[in-house]
Amino acid sequence: MALVILVAGSGLAVASNGGVQVPGGAQGSAGTQVRGGASRNSLHRGAVRETGLQMIQHVLGLRADGAWGPQTEHALRHFQAVHGLAVTGVSSAATLTAMGLDPAYQPPLPPLTAPAADAIRGPASAVRAELHKIARCESGNDVHQLSDGGLYRGRYQFDMESWYRAGGLGDPAQAPADEQYRRAAWILATQGRSAAWPVCS
Repeated sequence: MALVILVAGSGLAVASNGGVQVPGGAQGSAGTQVRGGASRNSLHRGAVRETGLQMIQHVLGLRADGAWGPQTEHALRHFQAVHGLAVTGVSSAATLTAMGLDPAYQPPLPPLTAPAADAIRGPASAVRAELHKIARCESGNDVHQLSDGGLYRGRYQFDMESWYRAGGLGDPAQAPADEQYRRAAWILATQGRSAAWPVCS
């Protein structure tokens, strides 16, 4: 029998048989202008169904494989330098705006393929309690917390690779608390606590 996690307040259901359901998935704002006059819709017809990283990769002229790596980070830093932005390698609101992407847009969570063995499975209250422990350990429950050097960001101290893999867009430390929760719940279900947050396991 499949067990299902219902993540309270998020519309996220994580099933132990490897499925994620996001009822009424998020919608992006269509027609946002990109420098050079192109609209986001003209960049890629299925943009609203892409991860945030795939959207960024399209704007950067890269293959939109949704994989964060040195090539994408270098291209993002180059874009920031060319456009007079702070060169951080983090897709800040100012960076997304310069790209013609909506900083407030929350891409849908990606599919859940192989839940980790130590991921929480049970009532939403159990998931909530587990993530609360992680947040308290990682950041003191501070939504905007940055580690020394800024490598880890937000309530759950996401690195950018994990944030993008979880479908995030923009800077996790500037994302609303409910979005950080949804992304962290997906990471918990796919990677497990010991792999994703080893210091706080």
